[in-house]
Amino acid sequence: MTQRLTLRGLLFAATLALLAGSFQARAQLVIDVTTSAGKQVPVAILPFANEDGAPQNITPVVSGNLARTGLFRIVNLTGVSKLPTEPSEVNFVDWSSRGTEALVIGAITPLPDGRYEVRFRLFDVAKQSQATSFSYTVGAAQLRATAHKISDEIYQKLIGERGIFSTKVAYVLKRGPRFELQVADADGFNPQTVLSSLEPIGGPKWSSPQAKVRPEQGLLGLRKAMGVFANLRPVSVHPALRGASTLKPEVLEGVDLVFVRELTGGIYFGEKARTADSASDLCTYTVAEVERIVRVAARLARARRGRLASIDKANVLETSRLWREVTTRVIKEEFPDVQLEHMLVDSAAMHLVRRPRDFDVAVTENMFGDILTDEASMLAGSLGLLPSASLGEGTRGLFEPIHGSAPDIAGKGIANPYGTILSVALLLRHSLGLEAEARAIEQAVSDAIVAGVLTADLAPPGKAVDTRTAGAAVVSRLG
Repeated sequence: MTQRLTLRGLLFAATLALLAGSFQARAQLVIDVTTSAGKQVPVAILPFANEDGAPQNITPVVSGNLARTGLFRIVNLTGVSKLPTEPSEVNFVDWSSRGTEALVIGAITPLPDGRYEVRFRLFDVAKQSQATSFSYTVGAAQLRATAHKISDEIYQKLIGERGIFSTKVAYVLKRGPRFELQVADADGFNPQTVLSSLEPIGGPKWSSPQAKVRPEQGLLGLRKAMGVFANLRPVSVHPALRGASTLKPEVLEGVDLVFVRELTGGIYFGEKARTADSASDLCTYTVAEVERIVRVAARLARARRGRLASIDKANVLETSRLWREVTTRVIKEEFPDVQLEHMLVDSAAMHLVRRPRDFDVAVTENMFGDILTDEASMLAGSLGLLPSASLGEGTRGLFEPIHGSAPDIAGKGIANPYGTILSVALLLRHSLGLEAEARAIEQAVSDAIVAGVLTADLAPPGKAVDTRTAGAAVVSRLG
């Protein structure tokens, strides 16, 4: 338990740091942990063979990742006469006498095509056996990312939980007069600027159709840079909030659905053109883009009630006809146990308010999903209630409530924090694999709602609490 609490503390510390505001200009974002709870695992990370000739060293990245968690003690190699690079060279008795429980060795081998083979082995010193090993063939630009993958594998093997070193962090940095939205590796290295502006990013003054810099540019750039292509938006109706929706309570009975929205393709990312008397936005989808989002939705449907609604406009749009054809094939060939229903987007919009309980999992393209999920939020009673998870390959994710920045109420202390808090639950579930912790947060929010701790968007007249009170109500129920 002490190990898991430490990881949770690191997660929330990083989350709070990113939400707190803009970072001043530095060479990189530095993420550090200075304390730890419970026993640390003594692990020796030996220098990878041949890494000095590679454009990126692996050893310091892996050592730094593990040390920053507070769960590992990196064994000092001073005085070791011979550092093994092959399993046959490992003297387990000697390493055990140094208090080592785990040992990592590896090598980087250049290949004729300019790529590199990266190998590593993890040994259990007490058992004198190999615990795991992996080999990767990557380009020079992927060497650092490979070091993060190795860190993830070691972390999972020794701690029993998925590592988070291959994920990304996003933050706003003020560099001189400019504001920059940046995405960096989990350790703060390799920052990429996805939006740069002389003005703070976000707010109504950037919503004008004539604005050259818009908040949406940063958000779309962030999604693209992180490769998060699948947006999950769960929608359910809390029994205590049926009266908050404009729909009849009997219509809301039993509503429990998830929208899966394709997030990095379609008309939002297509070529745009504008002349004095015309404008165009190109909507493009590839077979591969449709296949991967349909697989995400189908796996989710298989784990729920086995029903998938695919929403398109195939009677008019060529991209929708491709979408329908690919979806039909993927479900037939790979998910025959999932019941598929095709729906036109206008019909889906109607049925979402007429018979919402019939939906289980719905999958759709970028723009349709953007519109339909805002409509679906009204089932729950407020935009402020709903979380979302934007997922990429592996454990990579971007987690946020579905509502915008609400600049009209900024600083007033009346915003509903529940959607943001529930987004942390999705982070725990989908990126960290901490299901019990995710459920604990969701239960705490539910208990606060049952107790009537509601902000102005949900509360009866005269009964609303402020943002801080609502947040404190959840924390107090986490125990």
